[in-house]
Amino acid sequence: MASSESTALRILILVGSLDIGGTERHLCQVLPFLHGNTLDITVACFHHRGLLAPEMEALGVKVLSPEFPAWVKTARMLNILITFCWIAAIIAKQRPNIVHTFLPTAYLLGGLCATILGVPGRVMSRRSLNLYQRRHPILTRVEFWLHKKMDLLIGNSAAVVDELRQEVDTRWTRIELILNGIDTEAFEKPLPRQNVRTALNISEDALVIILVANIIPYKGHSDLMKALAYVGHQFSSPWKLLCVGRDDGLLSDLLEKAKRFDLQNNISWLGPRHDIANLLCAADIGVLPSHEEGLSNFVLESMAAGLPMIVTDAGGNGELVVHGKTGLVVPKKAPNKLGEAILQLANNKNQRVQMGNAARRRQADEFSLERCIQNYRKAYMSLGIAPCASQRS
Repeated sequence: MASSESTALRILILVGSLDIGGTERHLCQVLPFLHGNTLDITVACFHHRGLLAPEMEALGVKVLSPEFPAWVKTARMLNILITFCWIAAIIAKQRPNIVHTFLPTAYLLGGLCATILGVPGRVMSRRSLNLYQRRHPILTRVEFWLHKKMDLLIGNSAAVVDELRQEVDTRWTRIELILNGIDTEAFEKPLPRQNVRTALNISEDALVIILVANIIPYKGHSDLMKALAYVGHQFSSPWKLLCVGRDDGLLSDLLEKAKRFDLQNNISWLGPRHDIANLLCAADIGVLPSHEEGLSNFVLESMAAGLPMIVTDAGGNGELVVHGKTGLVVPKKAPNKLGEAILQLANNKNQRVQMGNAARRRQADEFSLERCIQNYRKAYMSLGIAPCASQRS
């Protein structure tokens, strides 16, 4: 806990919710370690609290969220206006020294509020390539304007940082790279592999492939199903695909596609899960067929679990996976190439083990949680803001 308001920088983290997703799990791992004598951190979830909020609070970080009537969410523009006013009220009441936004909506609403209210330190983290801008040119212009008002923009991969540098005049706005890190404690003592498989009704001799990603178009679930339809019959053992993540409206279409490809008995849709480490340690291959990406926590966690990863060349995937050493990198939106890579590892246990061991070493050496936490702390302190700093114009 922070010792006092006079000695600790007050930091307000703005995010839509603490539902189970990559960014949200990242915050749950990092923020409790940052919160302490020099940094007093509060999380404001402007959509709803989310499933990870109790975990965050149990670790000592305060979580704020609105209690809007249900009818507010049915009126889009009214919802945006009321949410904007709620964020502004929270900033005015909390009087943070720094507002740090995560994900696009938080940036557009929270970044604007922080600018209008003159918060001394304004920070934005981008967690993936900004391809959505192509569909929303007006919002893109707002983002570019907000960039000029920020003190620091943070990217979680070299690909994201390069994109930000194309959008920003770096003479006025600083950009930093802070790589994700993960807590490996859960991977050191997972449940026994066979126990997890038994609970999932999977035999010990089965090949288990796992994808941990919310079910949204750009994560590539459809590509993976096409790839498995292409090569699954060539595997030397029975197999199962575990799909872990929240359904954002595509599951019914994917279920129909699985039936059409005759894969329905080979795929388990597990929904959001808290026991990711146990699931990974029960698997043989991790796959992330995304079309766009920042720096995936799932890939890092798979590396910590000693899994070889097959990823597309989207965003920061290729920064994590060393092709031919810790896994395989294939072109995005290319199910045939993806299938060939899966088949290569499916029928070569020795290669899987060698790549998995190399992946574990790489994660420990280069993507530790401790380094990530240190980099966030340095970034906040580098803004040069005194804890008693008043709001600026």
